[in-house]
Amino acid sequence: MGRPTKALTMSPEDRVQLESLARSQSLTAGIAKRAPMVVCMADGESNTAVAHRYRVSRSKVTLSCTRYRERGISGLRNELKTGRPRSTSEGAGGAVDRHGAAPQTEGQGPLVGTWLGS
Repeated sequence: MGRPTKALTMSPEDRVQLESLARSQSLTAGIAKRAPMVVCMADGESNTAVAHRYRVSRSKVTLSCTRYRERGISGLRNELKTGRPRSTSEGAGGAVDRHGAAPQTEGQGPLVGTWLGS
């Protein structure tokens, strides 16, 4: 059967706010999915049942509950990704268009033979 899950307790105010977040259509999909999972876990449902209902892994359910226990509702928000931020500048070297071709500069003719290697 595995390890028993830790009981998840929440205040009535948190429950109301989480239920509201779950119904919201203006929030990111992540928080709108995590909020009802946490409510179900507080109601005593198993990780497996919640994971099956929301079509996520059991570890995602556990992670959401752990983040709620540690940081409250703010813990359910998407975390910033680590690593180098994306570069969106137009002048980035090595830029390619959506077809994989380098952008043309003024005075260049059409890209003839680019894909054929001629």
